[in-house]
Amino acid sequence: MSGAAIKAHNGRALVRNPAPDHREGGAEGLAIVIEFESLDAARAFYESDAYSEARAVRERISDTDLILVEGL
Repeated sequence: MSGAAIKAHNGRALVRNPAPDHREGGAEGLAIVIEFESLDAARAFYESDAYSEARAVRERISDTDLILVEGL
């Protein structure tokens, strides 16, 4: 469901791992890293109507830690 929204905002999944090797902290479960052209593009994706629909589904079925960071 979120795949179409990611693609519409020129995002690209770099990592999708259902069993990452957690070494520190309380995070667990699926890890996903998505690359966007800029932090503004990531924000536009997150705030889009298309992702809002997918987010509503995700929020009903899972706990999520989601952060936006600017990379190199």
